Amino acid sequence: MSSLYRELVFLILRFQNEEMFKDTVHRLEQESGFFFNMHHFEELVMSGEWEKVENYLAAFTKVDDNKYSMKIYFEMFGEHQFFIKSDVGPKIAPYNKEKQSVTISL
Repeated sequence: MSSLYRELVFLILRFQNEEMFKDTVHRLEQESGFFFNMHHFEELVMSGEWEKVENYLAAFTKVDDNKYSMKIYFEMFGEHQFFIKSDVGPKIAPYNKEKQSVTISL
């Protein structure tokens, strides 16, 4: 995308933020992928809105984009959600309470 287009999106984001259109700002951030609002992300995490956290994060990176994305998803959502999202899910054996472990075959 051209730099003019990027600048226009940033101007719109700034205007919407100044006019207190918070939901619109965050939606445009997600859809454009130009600006990751760490403050908004922290608020979602701290309030425990995990579905919104996941949706916001997914607009910028996917689990299998790179090793850093994998680490973020693994740390944020735990082993279970990480393996579901990384297509390894069907290979996970059920949790064995006696052994207190999860068996994963790759």
